[in-house]
Amino acid sequence: MDDVILQGHGTYAVPIVGESHYQEALRELCSPKRGRNEVTASLILEDRNPHDPDAVRVEIAGKKVGYLSKEMAKIYREVMSAAGHGQAVTTCQAVVESSEGRATPPPSLLDPFYQGDICEVFLDIFDDESLNAILKELGKGSVQVAFDPIDEIQFPGARFCLTGVFDRSHDNLKTAIESRGGVVAENVSRKLRYLVVGGSGSTEWKYGTFGTKIEKAMLIKEEGGASLSIISEDQLVTALG
Repeated sequence: MDDVILQGHGTYAVPIVGESHYQEALRELCSPKRGRNEVTASLILEDRNPHDPDAVRVEIAGKKVGYLSKEMAKIYREVMSAAGHGQAVTTCQAVVESSEGRATPPPSLLDPFYQGDICEVFLDIFDDESLNAILKELGKGSVQVAFDPIDEIQFPGARFCLTGVFDRSHDNLKTAIESRGGVVAENVSRKLRYLVVGGSGSTEWKYGTFGTKIEKAMLIKEEGGASLSIISEDQLVTALG
């Protein structure tokens, strides 16, 4: 497996996702006296990731601190494969800063200026104009949640959590769950049985991230929380009859 160093422009246009689960590692790596910490990050392919076979893990000093977004991971893999480094471990300069110090949300691949920044970085590295078409095509996609296939939803004693924007009334769904013996929780925990994602998605999706509740549920499942299922609003409504 080869090693590749990625040289950027210092714009740091590619944010990572899931960092909320690795705050302890980030605190160990960064000086609390500095709001903006420049570091060297490694990008490592996670082909066996149970939730996303295209996952790309981000490490700093050997500590996992998050992932590339699903959109960006696809772009990264396409670009590296086209350059003949499909299995490479790459390193690049990165910046870690507190959420309080960030004036605006992380950019979205649907933002044409963001696409331009990334395209310019990769074209400088590989000098291949065809990468522009790859970036535009992959940038059209949106974050998609892989819902768990389930034969039947069990309501009595089961804990539910609702997240995202729902097509139906949030309050009506909550009442329907509770009338069947279920419990509606505000947060995701290991006691949760079902995380229900609203049919209209989540406001975080336009930034290439799943949102905190979905990310936490995916992490619990990854760590062996087999009893937790991520389901759609339609799956819940079907079960409610």
